[in-house]
Amino acid sequence: GKYDHVWGIGRHMLGSQVYDYWADPWGRVHERWADTDRLNARSGSNLLSAEEGLVSQWGEDPPERFIKHVSV
Repeated sequence: GKYDHVWGIGRHMLGSQVYDYWADPWGRVHERWADTDRLNARSGSNLLSAEEGLVSQWGEDPPERFIKHVSV
């Protein structure tokens, strides 16, 4: 089957992972990521709203297609 690029490459705000998202032929979206920050209890918690969580340190804003998929 063919995978379709949905979003990325970007870098997440929390954890700093480099990511991209792909849709499989059955409509499921998969995230590939690498290079996460090392976090522990001393790091504290940094809770974000869903909207803030979709902001990338660099890269494009998420496409409407991605927003619709994650809000279902």
